[in-house]
Amino acid sequence: MKSSIKFLVVALAIITFTNVQAQTEQGSILVGASTNLGFNSTKHKDADDATNNFVLDAQAGYFVIDDLAVGLGLGFDNESTGDFKDNTFDFGLFGRYYINSAIIVGANYSYLKNTVDDGSDEVESKGSAFGLEAGYAVFLGENVAVEPTISYDMGLSDALEDINSFGINVGFSLYF
Repeated sequence: MKSSIKFLVVALAIITFTNVQAQTEQGSILVGASTNLGFNSTKHKDADDATNNFVLDAQAGYFVIDDLAVGLGLGFDNESTGDFKDNTFDFGLFGRYYINSAIIVGANYSYLKNTVDDGSDEVESKGSAFGLEAGYAVFLGENVAVEPTISYDMGLSDALEDINSFGINVGFSLYF
C-alpha cells in the first residue's frame, strides 16, 4: 500500500513539473476564481472575537514575461447574521510570480467599498488594501489548475486601517 502511494506521489510530481512550463510562458493568459470556503478569519483591533465569512474573487491576467502574470481582480465578500449585513466589493491590480512554474508568490492592491447594515443604520466606507499570497498551482491538464493558497490582507486607508485578514483559499484557474 505504501509503495503504491509513493508511486502516485512521484508520478503526480513528474506530470506536474513536466507539463506546467507552457502555461506560464510570456504571452499566456490567466483567468481564475477563488474562494476561501469559509476558512477566512478577520480580527478587528477593537474586538475580541474573530469573524468567519465567505469570499469570492475573480481575476484575469497576462504573463508579461515567463512566470510573471499581472492583471485585474474583482472581489465580493458577504457576511450576514440576523439583521446584520456586511458587504464588500473590491477591484484592483495583482501580480503573481510562479517559481518553477508551479509555486505561487503574489501581491495585490485593491480599492474597496464596504456597506454595513445592522438593521437600524447603514454605514458605507471606502478605502484601499494591500495583500500577499503564497501557494501552489496543481495542473489537472494542460490548461486547468487548482490553486490552494494562503493570503494576508491589510487595510491601508483610515476607514480600513484597523482590519487585517488571514485566509486559506482554493482557486481554479484557466491558462491560455
